[in-house]
Amino acid sequence: YPPQLIIDPSNLPKNRGIMSAHHYTTSSWKAKTVDTLTAAAQSHEVSDSLKNMSLDLKDTTSANQDSALNTVHAAFDSKIAKTEELKSLLEDTLAATNKEIATLEQKLAELETLKKLKESAYHWNASMKELRNTRPQRERTNDKTQYSLDQQGVCLNNTILSLTKLINGALTDIQKLNKNKQRLEKDLAEKTHALGLDSDSVGTTQDGAHAPHFAPGGTVGLTTTGTWIKVTEENVADANRSIDNSKRLRDLSDQTAAECLANENSAKKTVIQELTTNLNNTKDLMNRLEDKIAENEATIKKDMDASDELNDALQAKYPALDLAKHRFTNRTGERPGKELMGDAVHQALRNEFSTLDAAAQALLDNIKRIASDVAHLKETQAALIADLDDKKAHHAIDSQVMDSTNNAYPA
Repeated sequence: YPPQLIIDPSNLPKNRGIMSAHHYTTSSWKAKTVDTLTAAAQSHEVSDSLKNMSLDLKDTTSANQDSALNTVHAAFDSKIAKTEELKSLLEDTLAATNKEIATLEQKLAELETLKKLKESAYHWNASMKELRNTRPQRERTNDKTQYSLDQQGVCLNNTILSLTKLINGALTDIQKLNKNKQRLEKDLAEKTHALGLDSDSVGTTQDGAHAPHFAPGGTVGLTTTGTWIKVTEENVADANRSIDNSKRLRDLSDQTAAECLANENSAKKTVIQELTTNLNNTKDLMNRLEDKIAENEATIKKDMDASDELNDALQAKYPALDLAKHRFTNRTGERPGKELMGDAVHQALRNEFSTLDAAAQALLDNIKRIASDVAHLKETQAALIADLDDKKAHHAIDSQVMDSTNNAYPA
């Protein structure tokens, strides 16, 4: 290949020179010409065969080239379409991730603000309990108001712990979302760059292609299509899982905030109810004490008036008693012995003195008894007044707590 025409030189006429004396015969001369024509015809036939073979080869290579080019374009179209599909998926997922990050960061700010508010409420609760500890000693009972304040403090503390846990969870989820965002951005940038290269490559013509000394490499180290797709799908799946976790955390935050608010409102309502009851009870006791103090004051005055009357009566008895004593002593002290007798006069004087003396003693005993009663009443009165003062202080403090609960409670 290619085939060549081989002509035996022995078959060609020998040139014996112009001056040769030899002459061919007519038939020989004609035969020689026929041989030459036959050889020429064979050469033309071989040439035509070569030409046809060349045309066939050209058609075959052209067809192979077209087939290869079509295969390349089909592969490019498929790859570009898949890349655009993955790029679109990455863009949508990245947008969703950015949106979720912004939403979760907003939720985080709300949780942090709410936590500060509940911390203020917790400190307020502690200050109210400290304020109630300034009640007078007798008023420092572990009453239902104190118990409700303690329960309110427990509720607020639980709310703060729950919010702290949610805040830490939000910070963790934001960190995961940002990591997923970085992976998505990197994957998207690579997809965008690869898509540009493939789009440029598929649009390049033969006139613009220059690759001297280019030798296609092997497949060692190249990523397979399945792996290429799987990496992006895993990035998207991880991002979606983080988004779902973030949404669940936000839903939990809303639910927890609602539950904590309900519990807190219930605790606050109980505090107000117990304060109201306690204030009413304290006010009732104050009224009763004031009534008792007024009653005692009236009793003391009455007893003092009675004591004054008895004292006046006692003072009135002293002249008559002195007179009876003087007459009895005068009659018996200087009377001659034989005249000293227990006659009717003597007995009358003795009875008079005894009667007056007994009356005076009775008056004196009553005066002392009244004085003792008045002293006891005054002692009781002092206790009642002290108790009333304590009740007033208690009422004032709980009124302050009530006012703060209604107007200064952090909410």
